[in-house]
Amino acid sequence: LRKNIRLERIVGAIAFGAASITEPGVIHHTQGYGFPLGEPDRSQSERATWLSKILISAGFKAPVRPDFREEIWLKLLGNLSFNPVSALTGATIGELTQFDMSNELCRTLMHEGQMIAQNLGCELRATIDRRMEKAQKSFSRHKTSMLQDVENGKPLEVDIINAVLEVSELTNTDAPTISAIAKCTNLLNHVIENKIKSRL
Repeated sequence: LRKNIRLERIVGAIAFGAASITEPGVIHHTQGYGFPLGEPDRSQSERATWLSKILISAGFKAPVRPDFREEIWLKLLGNLSFNPVSALTGATIGELTQFDMSNELCRTLMHEGQMIAQNLGCELRATIDRRMEKAQKSFSRHKTSMLQDVENGKPLEVDIINAVLEVSELTNTDAPTISAIAKCTNLLNHVIENKIKSRL
């Protein structure tokens, strides 16, 4: 991104929400209004504050976070646990959090992700318990974007979990569960892509 857009023109933002594709070109927002912002240099800038006020006036929860990396990792904990496990099993977030075995699996994935973040010097303010409780309370009936892609026969967003796995190797952080889930998810994506190619 920095190669094409100057850093001083970038404000970070993370979307914490749930949506579904009801038909081609139509996105239906179902839950969640979190939209935290952050400057690359961690400053509380005038422009970020201005943007935050605009988003809040539109109904979003858009605080300016001084350590925006934490927001990225909080989002990643969900992406590397709920997304691939739901894609592999067909379960909604509610089903993942309420079934004991999948609940434990998601917690293990999050714990490994949290260890990677900590080895990068990023301490997360939200506990795994809080992350799981919020997911079950706010997004229980939601199908993750990756599960929706499976159901629609689309390639999966495997780059995210692959990137986390790469960072685990760079930081010498053990992440055996993330590694196993990444392999299964990449295989599922390979199968989907082959099906797409066979139809061309």
